[in-house]
Amino acid sequence: MKLQNLSLRWRLTALYVALLAGVLILFSLAVYVALSRSLIESEDDALQNLALLLDSTISTKGDSGKLRLDDSEQTVKARDRFVRLYDRDGEVFDNSSIVGEVALIQAGLLQANAGQHHFDTVTVNNERFRVLSAPVRRDDRVLGVLQVAQLLDETDRTLYRLLLILVTAVPVTLIIASQGGAFLAGRALAPIDQLTRTAQRISAQDLSQRLGTPARNDELGRLSLTFDSMIARLDQAFRQQRQFTADASHELRTPLTALRGQIEVALSQPRSTAEYRSVLESALGQTERMSRLVASLLTLARADAAMPTLHYEPLDLADLVVGVAEQMQPLADERNIQLKLNVASVPLLADEDRLLQVLLNLVDNALNHTPAAGTVTIACAAESQHALVSVRDTGVGIAAEHLPHIFDRFYRVDTARSRERGGTGLGLSIARMLIEAHGGAVSVESEPGTGAIFTIRLPLHPAVATSQILPGVDRAPTNLLPKLPSN
Repeated sequence: MKLQNLSLRWRLTALYVALLAGVLILFSLAVYVALSRSLIESEDDALQNLALLLDSTISTKGDSGKLRLDDSEQTVKARDRFVRLYDRDGEVFDNSSIVGEVALIQAGLLQANAGQHHFDTVTVNNERFRVLSAPVRRDDRVLGVLQVAQLLDETDRTLYRLLLILVTAVPVTLIIASQGGAFLAGRALAPIDQLTRTAQRISAQDLSQRLGTPARNDELGRLSLTFDSMIARLDQAFRQQRQFTADASHELRTPLTALRGQIEVALSQPRSTAEYRSVLESALGQTERMSRLVASLLTLARADAAMPTLHYEPLDLADLVVGVAEQMQPLADERNIQLKLNVASVPLLADEDRLLQVLLNLVDNALNHTPAAGTVTIACAAESQHALVSVRDTGVGIAAEHLPHIFDRFYRVDTARSRERGGTGLGLSIARMLIEAHGGAVSVESEPGTGAIFTIRLPLHPAVATSQILPGVDRAPTNLLPKLPSN
């Protein structure tokens, strides 16, 4: 079975056991090699001491210069060691029955004749011997070669026992580790199984359930909090979508119902030309209202699919504000409302048409909620790294409970008056969406009886200088538009 076909629990266990197996094998090899070297070094030290002892018993035989061991039988006569002594004539002195079974160690003789010690490992009758070839010196001259050997049976038994322990211990350890790893992996992944089962019960129709906040602040705890936060946002989005659909249906049904009723009444019996004209004018008004509503809904739908496309261009915010005031002045005169300006030149990089749409919406909203003889003031200025635009009115203000929802879709503080004036309840939502698309923010401050202040905050682009937009502009900070004659 392929590893990817296993559950996460068993994949983690398999990877854990494989890693542990690799570590144990490397560790076992290191221990075995280190102990083997240590034991061999101990044998080599023992051989060097024995060679020194035997070297003190070597003498020359008469004038011939032949070497001999004077008192070596008690020293070397043993089953687990042997001695060879080569003199200048190549004669060999043996005191062990097995020496003849050991092939001549040429490399050792050459090294010893050159005055160096040399170690070899040889096998005799399935037994390993460690052999030292040492030079025999007299008066700084090498007179012969002394070879001493020690049986490595104790060393081999020690290494065999170690190998047996390692070969037995490693598989047992891996079996225990696999069981323990599977248990620990199951315990560690149990919260994920619980999260999975809970997530499976959550659907688009019921997003009220939550995974629950675990007591521990670890990766799983943060994962649970992240999922809960995501589900909460989805729940809010679905609620808003359902509310938006219901509100849009209601807003469209109202003019359609009125339109149908008017047409049915007109067709119920013959009417005069004036009566038919009145019905058509009323139907046209309802149609225009639906057109505005559909246009607003289309704008918001496109914004929900993706942020609106903006066409940035350099502009002066003061010119834009003055243009808005000029367009809204006839409406202000019609309602006997004074429209004031307090502007300063603010170089800006923005979408002029979108900003114009936002400002017209805010000023129209202010005029709709300001009584006769009131005042609406539009101001713009630069503050730190932002451009500020404010629209202040002297209307009835907005109650505190309405402020958090003022930018919600289809939300109206005064439903009757908004519909009477053709409002759709989407203007402020669109305004906020367009300002946020510019990277800015729009806010409102109000208290009942003192009017409301809508403030737009847009980021300034350092690369855009005043001279790049309107060279030589020197606008007075306060301008009061002259009142146009009323129609």
